[in-house]
Amino acid sequence: MIAAKPPKAIAALVKRLADSSAMVRGGAARALFAIGSVPDDAQRKIQSMAKNTDPAIRLDATTALGCLPPEKALEALSLRINDDVWAIRDAAVEALEGLRLTPSILILAQRLAEEKGLVRREIAEALTQLTGEELGELPGPWLHWLSDRKEGFELPSAEEVDSILKARKAKREEGGFKETYHGLSIPPGGVVFILDTSGSMNDLYDAVDQSTLYQHFSKALGKSLERLTSSTSFSIVLFDSAIRVWKQSCVQADEESVNEAKDYLEYEKPFGGTNIYSALRTALEIEGVQTIFLLTDGAPSVGLTAENEIIHEITRANRHKRVRINTLLAGESKADFLDNLARLNGGKMVDLRDLD
Repeated sequence: MIAAKPPKAIAALVKRLADSSAMVRGGAARALFAIGSVPDDAQRKIQSMAKNTDPAIRLDATTALGCLPPEKALEALSLRINDDVWAIRDAAVEALEGLRLTPSILILAQRLAEEKGLVRREIAEALTQLTGEELGELPGPWLHWLSDRKEGFELPSAEEVDSILKARKAKREEGGFKETYHGLSIPPGGVVFILDTSGSMNDLYDAVDQSTLYQHFSKALGKSLERLTSSTSFSIVLFDSAIRVWKQSCVQADEESVNEAKDYLEYEKPFGGTNIYSALRTALEIEGVQTIFLLTDGAPSVGLTAENEIIHEITRANRHKRVRINTLLAGESKADFLDNLARLNGGKMVDLRDLD
């Protein structure tokens, strides 16, 4: 419906805002926002949904609040950015960035004082994308910057911000920003690393030292774990035909936990098939997870193996979790599959066959 926009689409979607299914109501709210033409009665229903006791309904409505008139949208989002559920706060940050209104700066900057983990990083990034400034993750500099703006100040366009940031990046000293996991930075908050341990991970990686794919990538993961800070917590999921979880909850990255995790990786022996779907579903249920890194060297061969179905089911399961899923390719992995999986779940794909 969003793509086709048939003549009766808006009326049909407004009707679905009263559907008995929370999933349908939420989907209708998102679709109305995407189409961009929302009648007054639908706006009122979306505002009401944003206050629902069901977090899933609040999340869908929060995503759609940008369709309201600016004053109403800002008022509603200023409440949702203080929601008890981190995924809803994260959706509110995204919606405020989408509005591109100067009052959003104050709302976002004030929330920085209370936020932590991934959402704190997302707020700082949203403020940067709205202003073209890079003032960090403390509220003070942003509030001071805002107080220096004259009355009537208007934010730069998204295109202008992009130009500003590209020019600034070009002037930075080479190596000023260190990425920590195969070209992707590890954000604060809960991170789960999924590592393929199927039989093909015994294939030779380096002919000189005779190391296998698993030995290379598990060692690389261990080095990444050593660089984690106290702002990050983590767990590990290993998968072949079966799934093995190191910790059921993300644990703080300190010397003890990192050494324990490295020992856990060292004694693994690759064997069996490639159950990507179950590995992802397991990782999504780990307490505290906000970001996932999936590294695999092959196509799904165990459990659910149809790639389009895996993408659909994982994206659906992740809809109200908003976990970022990044994918990393090695061996015989399919780029299109893992790229779509990452893109539809807020993440990025890296092809390690090129980088390594």
